[in-house]
Amino acid sequence: MICEISSSLPTFKSVQFHCGLNVFLADSTNPAEAGATRNSSGKTSLIEIIHFLLGANIEEGSIFKLGDLADVSFFGIFFLKGDLWRVSRHTTDPSRIIILQGNCERYGLRLKIDKRSENQYLSVSTWKELLGHCYFGLPIPTANTPFDEPYSPTFRSLFGFFARRVLEGGFLHVNRYADKQQEIEAAINLCFLLDLDWRLTQEFIRLRERRRVLDRLQKASENELFATVLGKASELRPQVTAAERRMERLTDEVENFRVVEAYQELSRRATQYKGALQDWSRREVLLRENLANIERALEDVKPPDKIDVQTMYQAIGIELPGVAVRRFDEVAKFHDSVVDNRKQYLSRELDRIRENLGEADKTMSLLGERRAAVLRELDGAGALKDLTSLQALRSEAETKLALLRGQLEAAERIEGEGTQIGIDALQLQQRTQNDIRERHAALDRAQRLLLEFSGKLYKDRDATLQIDTGKTGLSIDLKILGDRGGGVHNVEVFLMDLVLFELCCRKNQSGNFLIHDSHLFDGVDERQVAECLNLGADVSWLYRGQYIVTMNSDVFGKLPTHMFPARDQFVVSTRVTDEPDGGLFGVQFSS
Repeated sequence: MICEISSSLPTFKSVQFHCGLNVFLADSTNPAEAGATRNSSGKTSLIEIIHFLLGANIEEGSIFKLGDLADVSFFGIFFLKGDLWRVSRHTTDPSRIIILQGNCERYGLRLKIDKRSENQYLSVSTWKELLGHCYFGLPIPTANTPFDEPYSPTFRSLFGFFARRVLEGGFLHVNRYADKQQEIEAAINLCFLLDLDWRLTQEFIRLRERRRVLDRLQKASENELFATVLGKASELRPQVTAAERRMERLTDEVENFRVVEAYQELSRRATQYKGALQDWSRREVLLRENLANIERALEDVKPPDKIDVQTMYQAIGIELPGVAVRRFDEVAKFHDSVVDNRKQYLSRELDRIRENLGEADKTMSLLGERRAAVLRELDGAGALKDLTSLQALRSEAETKLALLRGQLEAAERIEGEGTQIGIDALQLQQRTQNDIRERHAALDRAQRLLLEFSGKLYKDRDATLQIDTGKTGLSIDLKILGDRGGGVHNVEVFLMDLVLFELCCRKNQSGNFLIHDSHLFDGVDERQVAECLNLGADVSWLYRGQYIVTMNSDVFGKLPTHMFPARDQFVVSTRVTDEPDGGLFGVQFSS
């Protein structure tokens, strides 16, 4: 419950509130120009100050950014779960909530101390957690709980239904309190307040984010450059298989590779052995050619035919002396000795060549064995630089394989995500429908309240709480059946807020409050306005809470007396006017 709002600004008009209905009135000194002047009296500003003290951010265009409010503090006295809290917040240091009085020990909160001012304070985030716990039963702290996740209910996201801000279009929609707010995000908070499983609606938001990512990827894949980078799954799968085989082969080579410190020397020796083998092979060819030539020469070495020279001379009639015949015998003997010598020489050469061939065979065999031993030692091994090069090739192959796998995974995700999202959406829709059936008692309770309240405003119309589930999420709305004239939409907003207010009071058994700006009742019949105020007064008094309404005094004065006989007792003592110094701040701000 709000007890008092004040400020360090000397001209500020402090406002005290009481239990039940509180009507904050703005008077007009010139009724003819009332519609144009009382907008600056401070009715809306009072609601903004309450939001400011309850942890709202200071947005661009906020009144707290005006130069006239520089170095100004606002104070609030709140009654939270049986404890009185006096706090302040400064416009130039809005990140801190100064705690002047409060039971921090009850909630395990540790106050920080400002070294310059010696003020004790809480951070705004901690203050909002405390308010969420006291008003809506949220855990404190929220860390490591479901309420710590994005789009989870928070004090600020819930409080918007209890103090709609006209500057944010708070009265334009029944089921959301800001014009820019997404309906599904507001539905999470409505589910929490109606005691439905808000986490299912939270999953719809995650599903929506997946759709957005998929849409961006599909749109980007239409770009030729992106398509080259991403590729198609059908084309990437064989590339991945080939890359895996290459990776396996290189891995085996690296694992089986042995580094030989004398690799270069062994390689040089293997090369020498190979050269020596080639030299001996050429020498062997020459030896075998010589061997063949000598063997043919031996076959050709024969003594000359022995011719009877004497007989030949006799045949021609010449008789030779004995000396001549003797000399012919000597010549024959000489020829025989020459032939023998030739055979002996060739035989010796033949033996030498055969000996050389045998030596060549032995040398080539030895060289072959030594070279084979070196090659066996080098088999699967190499120098350290060879291993490094091999490892670099494997690393390159590994990188390429990882890239291809990533491309394939992305391509398969794009191709399959659309189908999976559809399946997940249907399953989530079914789970949400099951949850609604299982929690019908909570929804019946809300519907009965709505019928009770609407029955006091309309005799011939019913109001219904409409909850629909679809593939995109849960939709919650409130409709008054029949003609849409006479400010029906505004009454729908009032009924939604009042139902939520009573449900929250029942659940938390705490002095909660509901605030409505005078804009809510624009275009609403005076009799219905009176009934709305009566309803708000009854509900707030029943639960020892507050229903705070800002209103122009002339509109309030037109309410039927017989329908609202005790209205003056609900008016707060502080009243503002449209005069330059009659507004809430007591000064007229420079533009």
